[in-house]
Amino acid sequence: RRGVDPVALLRSAMDAVGAEDVVVDASSAPPQWSLDPGRIRQALENVLKNAVQATAASSSADLAPDVAPATVTVREQKGALVYAVRDHGPGVPAGQQARIFEAFHTTRTRGTGLGLAVAQRVVEQHGGVIEARNHPGGGAEFIIRLPAPKEV
Repeated sequence: RRGVDPVALLRSAMDAVGAEDVVVDASSAPPQWSLDPGRIRQALENVLKNAVQATAASSSADLAPDVAPATVTVREQKGALVYAVRDHGPGVPAGQQARIFEAFHTTRTRGTGLGLAVAQRVVEQHGGVIEARNHPGGGAEFIIRLPAPKEV
């Protein structure tokens, strides 16, 4: 772990997955957070890739040609760094909130089912949690909470 700008890390992950249309709200982001930047970037890339794909699938459908872009909020909340990634796709299928983090579980024809499993493992290695839910305004929201590391 080392001190990293969490917003710069997010933008690096966005660049890696081609998520240039994602809207970022970093108004409450801390300037620095202690974490393993390579691993957290990998987790962010996996979650962002899903959000971009879900939003793109909805916007290409005839039913929703003007879908809003995916959004990410970065903030410090109750002693934790929080990344909230929201897409505007179909949401998490009923009963799948826990299963989507299982290795090799996928709803995509070309997916491996490893992205969210890897993201969950990385977040847990940082003492954090990742959860998925359907957003009240539509789409899915993935929330990553990373606690500040304990002083030794």
